[in-house]
Amino acid sequence: MKVMKVKHVLMVTALTMMVGIVAADSEPNTCRHTCGKVQIPYPFAIDVNNNASSECFLHRRFIRLSCNESKLYVGNVPMLNIDISKAQMDVLLNVSYYCSVDNQYKSRLHGRSYTISSKENKFLTIGNDSYGYLNSYNNNNTYSTGCLTRSFGDQRLIDNGTCSGIGCCQVDIPPRMLNISIEASNFNKNTSDVCSYSFIVKNGNYTFSTTHLSEGLPFKQLPMVLDWTVGDFDENCSTASSRNNGVNYACKNNSHCHDNDTAFGYLCRCKEGYEGNPYHPLGCT
Repeated sequence: MKVMKVKHVLMVTALTMMVGIVAADSEPNTCRHTCGKVQIPYPFAIDVNNNASSECFLHRRFIRLSCNESKLYVGNVPMLNIDISKAQMDVLLNVSYYCSVDNQYKSRLHGRSYTISSKENKFLTIGNDSYGYLNSYNNNNTYSTGCLTRSFGDQRLIDNGTCSGIGCCQVDIPPRMLNISIEASNFNKNTSDVCSYSFIVKNGNYTFSTTHLSEGLPFKQLPMVLDWTVGDFDENCSTASSRNNGVNYACKNNSHCHDNDTAFGYLCRCKEGYEGNPYHPLGCT
């Protein structure tokens, strides 16, 4: 009988300790981890009270999200997906166009903690006698890439489904491009009947058609992939783990830091033999 009582006391004590641990690691009840059909895993989150110092997300300088009518946004750009293991997020970015001096639009995307994925996207320009630029701004430095296409003449020489440089041109995106603007233009500035288009698109999500030259693009936005990191702009694994005694260090239990191919900041990964979310307060298991 005494043995049973001892076991009961031990069990109650253990459960009490477990509840205390869970409570200590629980988030404020103002945290939101879904928006419509999109899951928002930590270190991302939305604080329903819009508290910049909330414990819902990593820290106040991390990527801020918002949810409007079941649509997730980073800034004013719609977000489609967040991938923790790849440290990527899919967003919808507006297509830039030039139809005339008075009818043009330049797409922009600004943010501290993410860059345009050079592996997952391409930069394209569509049009007759057209060219486009992708510009990146960082620490008062400007970096640009782009392409041009000239296709006046027999449209039968242009094949649907190919982006060979006639009617459609594409280039790889240099690594570590952030704070971008996209510019489309036309060698004939007075044109108004045919538009030129420039955009970034996730690989496999755009197929060229000759009708896009004569009738224009049938969409205003296209999906693209962003690479994100954690930590401040000037942080890496070494500085993040030692700054302020590691109070804001993002890599939790059974995880390690990685900064070999990041433009700034760092990433966390579970150690070999463990899995889960390396940023979550409970770490990898």
